[in-house]
Amino acid sequence: MTPKRERVFRKTYARELIGIAEGDLESAKALLAASRGRPENICYHAEQCVEKSLKALLVHFEKSVPITHDLGIITERVNQFLSIEIHADLTSYTEFATTRRYEESDMILEQEDLEAAIKIAEDVLKWAHSHIN
Repeated sequence: MTPKRERVFRKTYARELIGIAEGDLESAKALLAASRGRPENICYHAEQCVEKSLKALLVHFEKSVPITHDLGIITERVNQFLSIEIHADLTSYTEFATTRRYEESDMILEQEDLEAAIKIAEDVLKWAHSHIN
C-alpha cells in the first residue's frame, strides 16, 4: 500500500519529533495511572509514541515521511534502510490511531495489554533515540 502523501522534513525536526513522542509516552503512563477514562486512549498514546519515533528516524535519515497513521507503511519504510529491532507486531496498534479513536467497541483491554502497549512504546522510543543521538 502506498501512502497518498509524503513529505520530507528538515533533519533537525527529528529531535523535536522524538520530544513529542516522549510526551505521548508520558501521557500514556499518566492515563494508565488514572482511575477513569477509556483504556483505548492509553493504547492511542502508545501508538502515537511509536509512530512519531519511527517518523523521527525517517526524518533523521532524510527519507520521505508517509503522512499516515498506518504503522505497516511506516515500519516498511524504516525497514528499507534500518532493520527494526523490536520483536512485536507494531502494526496491531494502528487501529488505536484510527478506528478505536472514534468507536466504542466490545474489545476488552486488560491491565497487561495496556502495560504491554506502553512497554513497546518505550522500547521503540529508546531504539529510535539510539539512532538519532
